[in-house]
Amino acid sequence: MIFPFGFLGGSYTPSTEALAWKTRIESNGGIIPTPTLQIFDRELITPAVAAGIWSELDRLNVYCGLNGFEIAARTNLIKNAHYVTPVSSPIFNNNGYASGGTGYLNLNYNFATQAVKFTRDSAIFGYCAFNPTFSGSPRPMGSLGGGSSRNDCERDANGSTGSVNTSGGLS
Repeated sequence: MIFPFGFLGGSYTPSTEALAWKTRIESNGGIIPTPTLQIFDRELITPAVAAGIWSELDRLNVYCGLNGFEIAARTNLIKNAHYVTPVSSPIFNNNGYASGGTGYLNLNYNFATQAVKFTRDSAIFGYCAFNPTFSGSPRPMGSLGGGSSRNDCERDANGSTGSVNTSGGLS
């Protein structure tokens, strides 16, 4: 049986990375309960650090599982930058953000100018959508500028397409 940190009366000492995230959340005016922080630390942060993944990221936000702690969801786990701003009132719940129309999240992050580790031959990004009702070619995530797409996911009734650091198509 696997027990959470501190389950049997022991104390929990957050990892350096978890403590830094908590500090950023608090500086943004939010909170994250210690049991929730422990879960993120045990299940995501510590394994990602141990596997060498953490140090390869420019940014990481997790939106699901933080109902009631929206500021924590909008705070970058990796570094003190790129605080997410909701635009046009997307709805936040335990599944993350949802939009019934024009609402979206401004990541305050420009891949073209602020990506340090996110490069053409070393790039991954993604999203998860629950029961989407897409019409046209909505862009659930990404950016498009100057006639060429740097990072982009589009989805319609036929499926998803994407591009990374190109003008079109997956590369």
